Amino acid sequence: MKTTLLLLAALSAATIASAQKLVIKGSDTLGAKLVPQLAEEYKAKHPGVSFEIAAEGSTTGIAAITDGTAQIGMSSRRAKPTEMSAATAKGVTLKPIVVAYDGMAGNEQIAAEVAKNPNGIGYVGLAYIHVEGIKVVPADGVLPTRISRTLTIPLRLCALGRPKEPLRV
Repeated sequence: MKTTLLLLAALSAATIASAQKLVIKGSDTLGAKLVPQLAEEYKAKHPGVSFEIAAEGSTTGIAAITDGTAQIGMSSRRAKPTEMSAATAKGVTLKPIVVAYDGMAGNEQIAAEVAKNPNGIGYVGLAYIHVEGIKVVPADGVLPTRISRTLTIPLRLCALGRPKEPLRV
């Protein structure tokens, strides 16, 4: 987590220095729990910084970087060729950085439905396995905590440009 927090700070340095507010949009796999937790930890050490986090899906994150409405876009998938073309047409180069791996892309709705249905079976990302009523079942005797699992997906952050200077607060 410390590495991701440092990465979040590094990615934000170029764009937050003057505004003191960092807008992060995209994947709910990252934005529902992990990024808000990292933001809270960062704000505790740097109270002059605020975050606006919108966990609205990977498509939103890629579009937000392309149209300049966010400094960091979150994605749990690769950009589609059409998204890459749209970014290139606007002079934006998408260079995502893998910051974490998740056991499987999922969402809160699946976790909630499975939790309330005693016969429910579903799949969710690791961020949702601690929801009350959810029982995690190991595959081949191994819980989904290792990157080597076959259902892992890389989680990416993409920033507008490369940081030019460290964050000043």
